[in-house]
Amino acid sequence: MTFEWQPELDTLDIVPEKFRGLYAQGESKEGEAAKFLLDGDVAKRMDTSTLANTLKKERDGAKTLKALVAAFEKVAKTPDEAEKLVGDLRGQLAEALKAKDSAGAAAWEKQRTDLETTHTKALEAKDTELSGMRKALHAHMVNSQLTAELSALGASPVDVLLAWAAPNVRVVEEAGEFLVRVVDAQGEPRDSKPGSPMTIREYVAELKKDPRFARLFVSSGTSGGGMPPGGSPGGIPGGGPLTPLQRLSKGLSERK
Repeated sequence: MTFEWQPELDTLDIVPEKFRGLYAQGESKEGEAAKFLLDGDVAKRMDTSTLANTLKKERDGAKTLKALVAAFEKVAKTPDEAEKLVGDLRGQLAEALKAKDSAGAAAWEKQRTDLETTHTKALEAKDTELSGMRKALHAHMVNSQLTAELSALGASPVDVLLAWAAPNVRVVEEAGEFLVRVVDAQGEPRDSKPGSPMTIREYVAELKKDPRFARLFVSSGTSGGGMPPGGSPGGIPGGGPLTPLQRLSKGLSERK
């Protein structure tokens, strides 16, 4: 019976007499008998793990190579055949490039151009739609907040002052939110104090203190819409509707 080397044994009974000297008894552990350990140098010489790993790599490489060969044979059976096939393809490609100005190439170029034109028009239409929606949203936010604050502070007529104040208020986007901000003549946001943007209420209060517009605000305890008796909103008897600036000038003159 052939003896199979083992790194450690419980007993040397199975070890041929001539090899028993290669085993030495190790230290015993609590509750366990000491084992016989194979000499370290001999164990290293008999360790076949490296050889097994090398053999596995070779087998895996051979398997991969076999798969590549099978894939190659689907295209060509021999290297010469593959080289000829590549040469033919190169020739066909060269002919296709030469025929760039042919009817087929022209048709492809037209199709490509039509696709690009259609795509560009669709993007432009979408941009126009989004721009219109954004302008409408901005106008609504500006006008609604200005109207509310003008009314709260007694402006009359509101639409006259609204026409004057709206160009000085814009909607800005900050951190993904649309906010109404008062801006200066250069379009820069105004602050009521350092680091604190001016509110619409503060802006309307500023207009109320301005001598040019003070007459268009109804003082506390006074009623009336700022329109002379018998007058018609937005126009004059026998005339057409006034522009916002004309109405502003008319309102100021009537309050002198």
